[in-house]
Amino acid sequence: MMSVVMTVADCRLVSMSLNALGVQPQETDGLSPAEAAAAPADVTR
Repeated sequence: MMSVVMTVADCRLVSMSLNALGVQPQETDGLSPAEAAAAPADVTR
C-alpha cells in the first residue's frame, strides 16, 4: 500500500516540476505506436 502512495506522490512531483518549467506536451504524446505512426508527417516526434 505504501508503494502506491509513493508512486502517486512521485507522479505528482514530476507533473508539478514539468509544469513549473513550462514543458509543453507534443501532439503525439499519449498516443499508441499505431496512432503515432498514422499521425501527420509534419509533426515533430
